[in-house]
Amino acid sequence: MKPQTLSHVDSRTFAFAVIAPSLWATSFLAAKFAVSSIPPLTAAAFRFLLVAAVLWLMLWLFHQSQPVSWRDVPLLALTGLFQTTFYFALQYSGLTVTTASNGAILVNTRPIFVALIAILFLHETFGRTEAMGIAVAFGGVMLITVQSSGPRLGLTSDHLLGDLLLLLNAISGAVGLILTKRVLFSFKPLTALVYTNSCGALGLLPFAAWELAHGANVTSSSAAPWLVLIYQAVFTTVIAHLLWNTALAKVKASWAAVFLYITPVVAIVLSWIILGEPLTWPLMLGTALVITGTHLVSRRGGGP
Repeated sequence: MKPQTLSHVDSRTFAFAVIAPSLWATSFLAAKFAVSSIPPLTAAAFRFLLVAAVLWLMLWLFHQSQPVSWRDVPLLALTGLFQTTFYFALQYSGLTVTTASNGAILVNTRPIFVALIAILFLHETFGRTEAMGIAVAFGGVMLITVQSSGPRLGLTSDHLLGDLLLLLNAISGAVGLILTKRVLFSFKPLTALVYTNSCGALGLLPFAAWELAHGANVTSSSAAPWLVLIYQAVFTTVIAHLLWNTALAKVKASWAAVFLYITPVVAIVLSWIILGEPLTWPLMLGTALVITGTHLVSRRGGGP
């Protein structure tokens, strides 16, 4: 089936593409709360082992398993690594030293990196609009990073380190988004989700083992952060990604990326209301610049 453009998206696909990023917005608050008590890599591994268990149960219930050939394995493994292993190892680690608001904004610079990857490696064209969009979004990222790190910006700043980890998180997500689109050429949305997340969950185990071997403590935390991770596993991973993969199968990757703008806006409002994170003018201006920049880039209308 030929991917649709935004002007031809049916109401069901549109709803799925809106609901998924809205659920992801709550994930930043949940993760920020969870990693305050649970070591970040261990938290990510727990979440995605649970995700894998739930997904395999769903696959069995809906009878949607598909055979995997040896030539499919490298693509599935790479997708799992970039979309889950590296993505959440970087995100959870970054959120331990920066705000949920910053996380939501910086992670969702993914459309910029999707465009850059498409230009550099998929031989798509690069024009003035794209260049302007990247410059505007970069200005927004710098404004957010500087205002959250304080007047003495330096490499020792905790917020700066967290923000850099979240930018690497965004790059990993951009690669994962493009690879997921490739996976969806051969597998159904649920099947693709099961196989790639299982690969990603396995990839997180060595990170968690390393963290625990170096003295990380998981016995002192209460039940609440573990329950939050269960919420993330079920709602912001299984349900949200199933909706997202269903929508992504019907639209071009660069068009689908436009819907990711929903996540930072919702996350900032929730972080302000629930976590009491400051809603500053630099933060709001930086967010506007990032969204404007990603919109300019996504106007290309092409995509992998």
